[in-house]
Amino acid sequence: MKRTAKLTALLLAFVLLFGMMAGTLVSCKDKGKGEPNNGGGSELGGEGETQAYTVSVKTIGGMPLSGITVYLYENDQPGAMIVGYADTDKNGVATITAKRSSDYVAVLSKVPDGYNVAKNYSFTGGSANVVLSSSVIVPDEGDDYYIPTAYKLGSIMNDFTVTTTDGKVFTLSEVLKEKKAVLINFWYSTCSPCINEFPYLDNAAKDFADDIAVIALNTYGDDDELTVKIFKSDNQLSLDMAKFDPALYSAFGAGGYPTNVMIDRYGTVCLVEVGGLPSEKPFRAMFEYFSSDNYTQRLIEDINELTPTEKPDITQPSSNIIGGVLNSGNISAEYYPEMDSNDAEYSWPFVTATKGGYDAIKASNSFKDASYATMHADIEMKAGDVLAFDYWIETELEADYLYILVEGESIYTISGLSESWETCYPYVANKDGTYKVSFIYLKDGYTDVGDDTVYLRNLRITTTENIDRATYIPRDAASRPQGSFKYEYVDIYLDQNDGYYHVGNPDDNIPDPLLLANIMGYTMVSDESSVWLWAYSGEIVVNGVNYYDVIVDYASYASNASIDGYCTVNEELMEILKVVISLKGSSSEDDSVEWLKFCRYYDAYGTDGVQLYDPIAGLAPHSAFDTVVDYNGADGKEDVLKDTDYPNSLTYDRLIMPRGFWSAFTPAVSGVYRIVSSSELEVDGWIFDKYGRELLVYDNIERLYTDYKNVNMLMYFEAGTTYYIDIAYYTTTDIGTFNFKIEYVSESIEIFRYASPAVFTYELDANGEITNNLIAGGIDVVLGSEEADGKRYYYEKKADGSIGAAIYVDFSMTTGLFSHPIYDVVNANRSDIISRGGFNFTSIGYSDMTDLVESYIAKMYHYNESHTDCEYCTDDVNLYGCVRVDEELAVALQLLVENHTFKNVDHAWTKLCYYYEYYGPAKD
Repeated sequence: MKRTAKLTALLLAFVLLFGMMAGTLVSCKDKGKGEPNNGGGSELGGEGETQAYTVSVKTIGGMPLSGITVYLYENDQPGAMIVGYADTDKNGVATITAKRSSDYVAVLSKVPDGYNVAKNYSFTGGSANVVLSSSVIVPDEGDDYYIPTAYKLGSIMNDFTVTTTDGKVFTLSEVLKEKKAVLINFWYSTCSPCINEFPYLDNAAKDFADDIAVIALNTYGDDDELTVKIFKSDNQLSLDMAKFDPALYSAFGAGGYPTNVMIDRYGTVCLVEVGGLPSEKPFRAMFEYFSSDNYTQRLIEDINELTPTEKPDITQPSSNIIGGVLNSGNISAEYYPEMDSNDAEYSWPFVTATKGGYDAIKASNSFKDASYATMHADIEMKAGDVLAFDYWIETELEADYLYILVEGESIYTISGLSESWETCYPYVANKDGTYKVSFIYLKDGYTDVGDDTVYLRNLRITTTENIDRATYIPRDAASRPQGSFKYEYVDIYLDQNDGYYHVGNPDDNIPDPLLLANIMGYTMVSDESSVWLWAYSGEIVVNGVNYYDVIVDYASYASNASIDGYCTVNEELMEILKVVISLKGSSSEDDSVEWLKFCRYYDAYGTDGVQLYDPIAGLAPHSAFDTVVDYNGADGKEDVLKDTDYPNSLTYDRLIMPRGFWSAFTPAVSGVYRIVSSSELEVDGWIFDKYGRELLVYDNIERLYTDYKNVNMLMYFEAGTTYYIDIAYYTTTDIGTFNFKIEYVSESIEIFRYASPAVFTYELDANGEITNNLIAGGIDVVLGSEEADGKRYYYEKKADGSIGAAIYVDFSMTTGLFSHPIYDVVNANRSDIISRGGFNFTSIGYSDMTDLVESYIAKMYHYNESHTDCEYCTDDVNLYGCVRVDEELAVALQLLVENHTFKNVDHAWTKLCYYYEYYGPAKD
């Protein structure tokens, strides 16, 4: 059926193309006799008046459809010529100018899948109003359900079916026959934001259950159907939940969990919201809008669009009143509200109030969802003057913010919950003048905390000697004095100790500020583009050399920097900026210094001379954090940890993408080292070389290491070589601090580890169809020669074809495939795979192998126990609960895996197994 549909589409394209060509040929005969076609297409020639024909294309929900190609045909008869064509604009309207006729019809092309389109549409006068209905795309009979590679806002959903944990069959097309909309929630069981939002979603969904269906689909990680069922029960959720194909989540290109996708009554993807929603408000706003009897279809790019924006109903007091409350000491300031016509309508004022026993002013938009309050002040300052004020803020941390801007540039940000009045020093003037200072309180649409506002008092001018806390004031590295056309540039020098440029004099023995380059934002060079945008657009090319590849690295650092968009300047970046300025700078300026127009620095006050911390610390090899190592006395190295177990600390206060901070490790002694984290939240780990190549990706390979929150990485390291350790939170949005340690283990070691730790994968043929499933990331195995007991056992097959370590199946612990052990040592015959009949294969045409597998139980390795009937008893803690895999046991294990996962995967049973892997220097 799909192949037939493709052929039909090709034929239609051919007919349209031929018609267009024919229309063009006719038009050429009468060239110059008609007016130009507004749509850019051809028109039928001939004498007579012309007129504009308009075609309006909307959905049945009233939403204009842009980008639809409308062809104007001379009539509706077979073989009719195309008169002209045009695409619909943002209002869904296409306009085509042609000779006046009452016989024209419109034919639509490039209509997205899922819409019901007629053969043609007639005109009434000079217009045709086309209304297209739509519904979920249901596969033809005999076709499989399928998931497109990409969905976007406005796409019509393809049908899908899933069975929930309660055994309910959920089919999207059937549900939408009864409900007005469907919310798909993508989640996984260890995702903190997912867990946090579920109670809010669950409560809101209950109240809208008559009109809105919610299906929570687990599409990530190792969670299975049982995990989902237990999660729902443990969290007492009423939502429909299920495990589902991760390809559906990937199709939305969301890039984070949780993701909420709203499908409206017409089967249209109308909203894709990425990230946790920690309140019932956004869910209720969604459900109210999409369940409304007066629903008008539209695409929602931001969920805040559904929260009605309330206009201010109060005005800001006069400047004299504000100053009378706010001013302290000898300060001259003129206060006024937002005046910009684009922002003033919804900008709430600052008003007088009291807090903590003091008169104050406050932002008046408290408890107003997704709102902002603005107050500007023109303040007279002399060079060296310090602006100061006291504040008391009661807001949601990292969600509601007070921004202080000076001359339009964001200088200071405050968020959180105060316990008393605190002091802020937002600016130190470097010249005499009048400075525009703006106070903007921006509130989100979800959660209210405390008074949900910010209070200000005691605005004053003071001196730098009175600054009693770390304060950093931004300065431009290039400036143009008033009345001058020539720029002045700060003095800089390269510090050989840290490899960065600093502003100041290297000979005065005073710590000088770091020079920072603005890679991502507008600068003095351009207020329309940036270094990154020029590089991305392919504009930074000199003598055939494209600088994109090197600039993209610095753009990555700048995007993740603690000062957004800025990167510390080393020699390489300085040379790059010189190249950029040679292409984009002024011909009248000196290239050797004009690149400083991209740069700024921060003056430090109240720090006892300590300068601003490197904003890209830990983000690049050259800025990686130093590490402390415990050598455990190796080669005479003294223990450096002493009483401290985890001396290396990482603090994540923002999202870092690509993942994590880098910590440099250059071992003084070659050998095997173990890197272990100590974190309350789940973390991941990687090890890289200096070129950024992955040397190790943590996958929890050691059998008895069961702390799934933390990494436990083991690797052989060469002395004198620098390695980079990257440990980051598993959930990218988590913030906080955790520690890790690096400790020397031995010169070499054998680790009892997973034989196949990765997931199953597959191969595709030339047509993109799956040909066969494969084991991913596992070792090759080989059946050895017959041994003394008359059996043949499996071994690791090394890359050179030689035989390695023996293979052991894990009987007593859960594995990467099953949530229950094969044999439960503690609760035997209660909940293990054997007692559940997992080895009874009669239903698939094989025998019941339960007795066979049970005969191996006596051969298990026991730890610190005495068993006279145990052939292989040992005190090796690693082997506890394991059995060597012989040819007969491998057959039973293969059938177990095939019966519950993928069929026809060679040696799939190794996903239940372990072996000893050598770590150490290369052997001769």
